[in-house]
Amino acid sequence: MSILKLDLKQIINKVSEITKLKMPEEVIEVSLEQKTSLLCIRFRKPRKTELGEAIHPQIYIKIQKK
Repeated sequence: MSILKLDLKQIINKVSEITKLKMPEEVIEVSLEQKTSLLCIRFRKPRKTELGEAIHPQIYIKIQKK
């Protein structure tokens, strides 16, 4: 799978629909982990450390630690 073939807007809209969370419009980084087929979308740079939380079987959210 290539990142270039993905419809990021559709993916973000679907994640927003599933999680009931409003996702930011601006994407600054996208990566695809080939071994695990994990798509990572970064909306803003972390100011400190990040904590990760699985909110759906195929959705993992990273949250900035305050």
